[in-house]
Amino acid sequence: MSRVVLDSVQARLARLILIAVLLAMVVTVATVALFEVTTFRPRVLDNAKIQADLIAEIIVPALEFNDPETAGKLLSVLRHESMVEAAGVYQTDGTLLARYQRSDDQTVPPVAPADRLDQLVGHKAIVSVQVKSEGATIGRVWLQAGTPGWKARFQPYAVLLAVVAVVVVGLSVLIAITARRQITGPLQALAKTVGRIGSSRDLGLRVPENDRGEVGDLGRSFNSLLDSINQRDRLMSERDARLVRHNAGLARLAHLDLDDVTHYDTVLKEVTELVAACQQVDRVGVWLFDEAHSAMVCGGLFVQSAHHHERGQRLTRAEFPHYFQAIESDRTIGAADAIHHPDTREFAGNYLPALGIGAMLDSPIRWRGQVIGVLCHEHVGGVREWHPDEIALSEVCAERVAHLLERRESMLAEAARRESETRFRDFISQAQDAIFTLTLDGRIQSVNDAARRITGWDLNTWIGHRFQRVLLPEDVALAEGRFAEVVQGGVPPSFELRIRTRQGGLVTLEFVVSPQREGGKVVGLLGIGRDVTERNQAADARAKLEEQLRHSQKMEAIGTMAGGIAHDFNNLLTAIIGNAQLAEFDLGPQHPARGFLLQTLIASHRAKDLVQQILAFSRRQDQRLGPVSLAQVVDESLKLLRPVIASTIRIESRLPAHLPPVLADATQLQQIVVNLATNAAHAMEENGGRLELVLDEVEIGPQAAAAHSELKPGRFVRFVVADNGVGMSAAVREKIFDPFFTTKGKDKGTGLGLAVVHGIVKQHGGMISVASTPGLGSKFEILLPAASPAGPAATAPGLPVAQVVGRGEPILVLDDEEQVICVATAVLERYGFRPQGFQDPHLALAALRDRPDHWRLVITDQLMPDMKGTRFAAEAWIIRPDLPVLLATGYAGNLDGEASERLGFAGFLAKPFTKDSLLAAVVLGLQGRGAGAPRCEEMPPEK
Repeated sequence: MSRVVLDSVQARLARLILIAVLLAMVVTVATVALFEVTTFRPRVLDNAKIQADLIAEIIVPALEFNDPETAGKLLSVLRHESMVEAAGVYQTDGTLLARYQRSDDQTVPPVAPADRLDQLVGHKAIVSVQVKSEGATIGRVWLQAGTPGWKARFQPYAVLLAVVAVVVVGLSVLIAITARRQITGPLQALAKTVGRIGSSRDLGLRVPENDRGEVGDLGRSFNSLLDSINQRDRLMSERDARLVRHNAGLARLAHLDLDDVTHYDTVLKEVTELVAACQQVDRVGVWLFDEAHSAMVCGGLFVQSAHHHERGQRLTRAEFPHYFQAIESDRTIGAADAIHHPDTREFAGNYLPALGIGAMLDSPIRWRGQVIGVLCHEHVGGVREWHPDEIALSEVCAERVAHLLERRESMLAEAARRESETRFRDFISQAQDAIFTLTLDGRIQSVNDAARRITGWDLNTWIGHRFQRVLLPEDVALAEGRFAEVVQGGVPPSFELRIRTRQGGLVTLEFVVSPQREGGKVVGLLGIGRDVTERNQAADARAKLEEQLRHSQKMEAIGTMAGGIAHDFNNLLTAIIGNAQLAEFDLGPQHPARGFLLQTLIASHRAKDLVQQILAFSRRQDQRLGPVSLAQVVDESLKLLRPVIASTIRIESRLPAHLPPVLADATQLQQIVVNLATNAAHAMEENGGRLELVLDEVEIGPQAAAAHSELKPGRFVRFVVADNGVGMSAAVREKIFDPFFTTKGKDKGTGLGLAVVHGIVKQHGGMISVASTPGLGSKFEILLPAASPAGPAATAPGLPVAQVVGRGEPILVLDDEEQVICVATAVLERYGFRPQGFQDPHLALAALRDRPDHWRLVITDQLMPDMKGTRFAAEAWIIRPDLPVLLATGYAGNLDGEASERLGFAGFLAKPFTKDSLLAAVVLGLQGRGAGAPRCEEMPPEK
């Protein structure tokens, strides 16, 4: 037998060596052939290219001097290159200058061939290179070379192949001799020893272990195998008994199941008893985590020695943190020495010694992918090694406990499901929201009656059809994305979809979608849609009102600031105009300074107009309201504008004569028309265009008025100014009504025009809106309340004063600006009055108390630091009720001329005043004295 083994090993070694030799030879030859095949063609082209480049270098002088003879001599050097068969040198025009042919059957083209890449044609390599001199091409070299045959190509490798063959054969012989000495010889000795052990069946015999190499290791391994066989025989007999016990227990365990949820405790007791008998342990318990995983509660503990069951004990994480962590790591704890094992030594204090427990085997109970408890085996006695079979059985029993928990949960869930289905059906049928279910391919399975009530469609319109059918096309992508997110396990936020109703309208439903699962797998979708159409409409209306309120508050704040600036500026203008007029009065008609004063007055009046614009924007200027025909104002304004608007702009107007009048100040309406028309003309001044002005009557109902906080329901006259000019961007539209904002160039506008228009419209209780698109033009729309048939008549303008002569009437002048007092007193003295000025209202009141009957008239400023003019007048009327008081101001807030008269003032003097306006107000004030003090409740509050 040993001979057979030896021969077999030797024969195999010999075959392996022979195969290795043959493979080495084949690989060598294949490598040489592959190298030759892959590099031959590039090498031939490279060699031909090198020859051509060499000729191109040396042929330059012959080409430059057009010397065919020299060129031919230079080409003749190619006869030493056996591979070169023919070559030619060509001039730039393609004519042949010289050529070389190794034999007569070789042909050189008479004309330079067309430019092309170097190539191999059959067994010939053809290359062509340019000849350059100082960067310029002066000719071309064409060269043809032949390729050698296979014999010539492989002849250089013959010696290399012979050397490789000799080396490989020598190495194979050496390997065979070495293998015989170091492998087959020791194996023969080992085979004889093994044969003796096999024939005698004596497992006490051992193989000699003299050899230190692999053969010696083989002998030692064989001896170790014999020891293992002896040990295995002993363990096998123990395992057979254990397996019989385990199999019997598993058979009984398989038949333990729940028939009713109330039998759970009984079945659990049977399981613990069975496990204790199969594992031969004294204590087996089932411990389950509470909801917070902060403690484990004993669901059932069987003590075999006492044959009784316990339950209810608690183990807290705070007491045994390491043990809890070990159980939650989802691994079985096999503690042969429970007191010293790192996972169970926390119990060594009181628990283990008191009960005499020496070993523990705890398997985690897994349910729905997580650890929910532990099946605990406690061996009373000393140290006990846990066999893998026992560990495996413990894990199987833990799975069986999990199965019982699953069965109990399923039974409870089934009962709850039946009850829930009943409640759900009632809820679905009575729900006010649309509820539907979808298959995974998007078909509607069910839908409640609320969907029919909301949309008007019959249920047949929904059932069995894809959900895309009932949605607007623009919302399909959103719905598909949200549904796919739910199917993939996501939780998308609520989203809105629009559905066209049967009546042709749109309803907006806010959807919440959740997955429907069976066995942990998503099988469909459940969606609930709430009708939020009215809510969205209310939100849109609220957002619009909030935007209007923000804009109104911003304009109000800017207007208040502008009014304050106008007040201070009016005081300065009063001093400038008054002093200039006084100086003009003292100078003769031919005085050289009179012209300068005239220019000063002109500039002052322009500044006065600018202040009036600011006051118009701030909606604080005095108005003369009355029924005004807006069509007549627009028509008259167009007559003034036509000469100053470029002829390239066509003006079109539609001004119906039957429109009702508006309660307005005609001058301010004209200012609106001029500003809007001028702005439109500026937008079309480069390319021309069409300016359109349209008037019509509209009725604003309560719903439309609610969308615009500045409007009240009623009849309105609409004024539209449209152009097809350059238009405005959204950013510009947001700022056009801001004061001093302008898109015009320097010196082309103040930026107050549209701000003034906005202020006038708001002051008249109207509304202005604008629509514009860059490149297409702009459209301004103004709504003004129509006047009632019995509306108040417009205030008559003040009468001019031709000549005023005072008779020494004492007049008290009160103003916090000294310059204003100086101007007023100087003018009044010049015209025969006896004025006395005060800057402090308290001193002025003291003067009134001293001589209440002395004063004929009081002129008081409205805005003063210590006391407003209205309050001063109230105090003065207490002293003397019939005292006429003129109210002077450049910014009176909501107090205009009519309001001042209602409060008992004898007149209203607007700043900046001139000497004429001052004298006219004084005359009217003296004529209207005794207007009477106002009632206290009519006085405006102090601010």
